Amino acid sequence: MIKNSVRALCALSLALAPLLTASPAHAVTACTVNGVPSAGPDVTGTAGGDFIACSMLDAGHTVNALGGNDTIVLTGDISGTVGGGAGSDMVRLATTGTLNTAGVINGDVGGDAFDLRGTVLGLVQGNEADDFITVGVVGAGGTVNGGAGTDFLQVGVNGGAVDGGADFDVCQAGSGNPPVCEIVF
Repeated sequence: MIKNSVRALCALSLALAPLLTASPAHAVTACTVNGVPSAGPDVTGTAGGDFIACSMLDAGHTVNALGGNDTIVLTGDISGTVGGGAGSDMVRLATTGTLNTAGVINGDVGGDAFDLRGTVLGLVQGNEADDFITVGVVGAGGTVNGGAGTDFLQVGVNGGAVDGGADFDVCQAGSGNPPVCEIVF
């Protein structure tokens, strides 16, 4: 009887050993491009208009929408770089999403619209042309920059830095740090 108990304990310890010494689960880039899954590290659109959705983007991974008028929807933790490419793009960060400190969203070339309802702790750049940027919360260390062109930036709570960039810009911040623009209200 003791022999059977010792065997059972040995078998149990062998079965549990991998579970107790395993590394914790790591988030994995999870995106789709026009409905087709793309796990990264490089998620690439087409030369035309694309619909790209990401629930997770790891640090060091990229989304490059390329040309066309693209829609990019981000719903989870974004630690990589998202680029709209050429064209007039729409980038959305859901209320469930966070642009982490390592995360970057670039509008690239073209007049882009950003509807960022989640928290921005990283960098948002409108870059070239006239951009429309709406952000719910810019957290401490977060930066939003309109770049070149006549931009409109609207921020609910600004705990970071909001700057319209070059040219004539209009900014509105509900509370927190004052934005840097030619017209602020």
